[in-house]
Amino acid sequence: RAVRVLVHRVELVEQFSAALDGAGIDGVPVSMVQTITRRLATTPAPDFLVVDECHHATSEAWARVIRAWPDAWVLGLTATPARTDGRGLVEIFDGMVCGPSMRQLMDDGYLARYRLYAPPAPDTTGLRKRAGDYTTESLSAVFDRPQVVGDVVAHYQRYGGGRQFVAFGVSVDHARNIAAGFAAAGVACEVLHGSMTAPERKRIVSAVKCGALQGIANCDIVSEGFDVPAIGCVILAGRTMSLIRYLQRIGRGLRPDGNREAVILDHGGNVYIHGMPDQPREWSLDGVSKKAGRSEVVIRHCPECFAVFAGHLAACPYCGYAVE
Repeated sequence: RAVRVLVHRVELVEQFSAALDGAGIDGVPVSMVQTITRRLATTPAPDFLVVDECHHATSEAWARVIRAWPDAWVLGLTATPARTDGRGLVEIFDGMVCGPSMRQLMDDGYLARYRLYAPPAPDTTGLRKRAGDYTTESLSAVFDRPQVVGDVVAHYQRYGGGRQFVAFGVSVDHARNIAAGFAAAGVACEVLHGSMTAPERKRIVSAVKCGALQGIANCDIVSEGFDVPAIGCVILAGRTMSLIRYLQRIGRGLRPDGNREAVILDHGGNVYIHGMPDQPREWSLDGVSKKAGRSEVVIRHCPECFAVFAGHLAACPYCGYAVE
């Protein structure tokens, strides 16, 4: 049977190919969807098509490829089976098989446990919305300010414990300012953005993997498929209305590395919109259910150390502060 894997970023070509090699699977081509769409007329139709990060499958480029091979069985893989706007994948797929929950994966050692801190967020009353999320312009006006960037650096130094980190800015300029703030504090941090060449991006990722670089600041370039176990801290330096983006970003810091506990620094109050990362969620092909967002799960916030934790606890599990 002819099999082909489709991904949407060059880094994922290398990662998926390495995973296949590690499993002893040879002869399966891993292709970028952008390339295949230009070569549909000359690419042999597969019998079995694997779509990685398949929450993108409803976009025109992906749908065009799937429509061109109507006889192929299609298997979609994703940790977040819905579009970033919450819509489902029913127009592409016929059935969903849910794997273990995030909590189960943590209990079994496939994902790292975490601590989540939510320092006081800036005033967000001026945020405006467009196409289901906040506009970049209004996010920049709130979060891309020297004092807020300074708080990002200060709280990393307080809670990061020296972990290598990835910071998510609201724009490329914001990411640059975050990197500059860390550099001024003596923390080696570089910006990763979409205009970079493949060798430049590979150099930065390699520097993180070998420990030469402490952190990466970006604007959604490493939200998906960024598999670097060295990263043990995620900094959410803005706010999103998308549960999918929220979970994808946090997932970059949950790759297991021994018994290390991951640290999530939420400077935008995202946890109060979407809930704890590992709380129970129900997924379906119709999209995100009511329980997939802010559900009945109660959370508490420690005013002493800013930790966020399960609501049934009477005291902060990290600093011991008794929360009323």
